[in-house]
Amino acid sequence: MPPAFWNISERIKKNDFPFYCLLAVLSLSVCGGFVFSVTFQSVLFIILITCFAFIFIKKKLKNNNIFIFMSLLLTAIFLSYLGADFQVNVRNVSLGFLNAVIAFFIMLYADNRNKENVLLSLLFLGLWVSFLLFIQIFTGNNIEQSAFLNINIISGFLLVVYTLALGFTEKNKYPVFFLSVSLIIFFAIAVTHSRTAVVLAYAVTVFYFLIIRKNNYFHIFFIAVSCILIAGIVYAFYTKTGLQSLSERFIWWKTALFMFKENALFGVGFGNYGALFLYYRPEPVLNTLFAHNIFLQLLAETGIFGIISFAVVFYIMGKNAVISFKNKNADLIYMKSVVASIIIFLIFNIMEYSFYIPACLTTFFVLCGFLCHCETERRKKSFAFSAVVAAVVLFAIYTVVPFAVAEQYYKNGQRYASKKDYKKAREQYLKAVKYDGKNPEYLHQAADCSFGLYILSSQMEKHYLQDTINFESQSEKLYTHSAQIKSGLANLYRLSADMQNAQKYSEAALKCDKFNPNYEIIH
Repeated sequence: MPPAFWNISERIKKNDFPFYCLLAVLSLSVCGGFVFSVTFQSVLFIILITCFAFIFIKKKLKNNNIFIFMSLLLTAIFLSYLGADFQVNVRNVSLGFLNAVIAFFIMLYADNRNKENVLLSLLFLGLWVSFLLFIQIFTGNNIEQSAFLNINIISGFLLVVYTLALGFTEKNKYPVFFLSVSLIIFFAIAVTHSRTAVVLAYAVTVFYFLIIRKNNYFHIFFIAVSCILIAGIVYAFYTKTGLQSLSERFIWWKTALFMFKENALFGVGFGNYGALFLYYRPEPVLNTLFAHNIFLQLLAETGIFGIISFAVVFYIMGKNAVISFKNKNADLIYMKSVVASIIIFLIFNIMEYSFYIPACLTTFFVLCGFLCHCETERRKKSFAFSAVVAAVVLFAIYTVVPFAVAEQYYKNGQRYASKKDYKKAREQYLKAVKYDGKNPEYLHQAADCSFGLYILSSQMEKHYLQDTINFESQSEKLYTHSAQIKSGLANLYRLSADMQNAQKYSEAALKCDKFNPNYEIIH
């Protein structure tokens, strides 16, 4: 083993509770596949909120401004939820955002040693993702099928980690080790075929080349990276010809502006862009869940109040970072590396959407917490204060646990439905509705099962058809912009000989997705 490995291993052993909490959350987030279920989000929330409660009881910040402004941002997210269609989607995405904010505060309270070791942990998580990507590709799997998600998500995470790796190269006394890690991560970015990520990674390389060009090993590294870049450009542009993706992005951005125009104050709901895209899109284009521009999507989803809140929070973070640089609150080399990672991440998200991926979002806020140094002091012991904090934490956990329970019933329902046991599947879906009455998908699946029972009865048991219509109607009220649900209702009403409602919902479906040739008005 190289000496660098043992040095790193010893450093990681000597850490406090906040480090191990963040290490667990980041590891679970990345190893869990970046995008994960409400149950997984709830587990991470319980870990984070419990850890933060222990820290908050013991320490307090001398300057509470960051708490106030983060509260303003969370208020903006909450206000976007109140008037939103498909509220469950806003709630679920907001839970991931809340987890990232709590991780930010845990990082804020950590000491410099723990903060630096969190950065080191991110580096090794990036290395792990790179090797996993290589193994799956070399075994003959398609890249996107291997990763089980869009490769732009992976490239966005690796881009942030790559910048940190070069920071460790500049700082550490084992530059060859960290240059090797950097080269592996850069090659992993290249094989994702994300042109934006590759170009930005090379820009970071040039930046660091100007800083540490006196290092002979870095000269070799720079040549190797340049060769990978040239090969990557030739291959990427060979497989992704034309400017179709850019023209599609223009329409996606235009759609975001239409959303903002009609919901200027509080937006359509944080994370709700994809849910309302078909309704607002001005012309037929490839469907998307994201605007591929963080600023336009935040504007559409949170409105004027939200975008101002985000701007204020980022301004306060930037101001704290400048103060930290001046006071040298942390190692300046690491701080420079983190600043570069944050800037590159934001630039990347002008064309992509990693900001909305829980693992990437949490990583971003952890890096912000590294920069925003705030002095802490011991909190005077107060049983009453501790009791209030414990009560708040228990209430927060009690609030999110039902969502996870509902999702488990939903998964049970899917298993029964796959076996065509529609009666048991419907029971499970309805139990899910009891724990989470905001989720239209649970009602939609209960409707599908009821319809399956109606078909199995040779269309003799009419009450199953009525149950189907009732469940689907309830689902439609929770997601009023869904063309699919409205079209389903139109067909159900036609089957029940209610032509008035059949025409009403077929017209509504066409309005929600006017470019879909499969929808037609029932007369």
